[in-house]
Amino acid sequence: VYIFDDKIVITYNADEKIYPASFVKILTALVAIENGNLTDEITASKQTLETIPDNAVSVGIKPEEVMTLEQLLYCLLVYSANDAAAVIADYFGKGNQASFVAEMNKYVTDLGCKNTYFANPHGLDDEKVKGYEAKTQNKTTANDMYLIAKAAIANENIVKISSKYGKTIPKTNSHDERNIYNSNPLLNNYSYYYYEGAIGLKNAYTSKAGC
Repeated sequence: VYIFDDKIVITYNADEKIYPASFVKILTALVAIENGNLTDEITASKQTLETIPDNAVSVGIKPEEVMTLEQLLYCLLVYSANDAAAVIADYFGKGNQASFVAEMNKYVTDLGCKNTYFANPHGLDDEKVKGYEAKTQNKTTANDMYLIAKAAIANENIVKISSKYGKTIPKTNSHDERNIYNSNPLLNNYSYYYYEGAIGLKNAYTSKAGC
């Protein structure tokens, strides 16, 4: 889908189901920001961190580590940290990530998304199943992704955070200072693909979704 001035110019297979991968994290950020404050202090639990596979991208959040929501959002949107997504979901789900994910799905339904379902707050695929119908699998379409992105761009905090190429996360109670960088080449002024004025929002990859 190519859209200019909120008008669809070109569309191709826009309602075909696809794996969203880390695009899910945009909605995780939206729901968190609308339910909390950037200064909220959030403590990570060991149980929550254990839900993230060892080979998934993470910033190495430790059990009982305390970070603000703003710091977690930078980890989420700049570094694409899956552990940050789980910690955010656990906090706003009051100890139940599934409760937070249910709120994400209600949010996309209210936006008018017709073919989107989120199984988790980070976008990692369930490698044990095939297809999109399993409740353990994330799915969306290009048209639905547009509606989600449109809502995200209307949020100034998401625009500010997701458009950063690099960010320093200060020392916490259990981790030294972190320097994180965005893998989105549009935001890297040393990249051939750098595009001045680009707004994040999120790039993504899994083996099922591709780039």
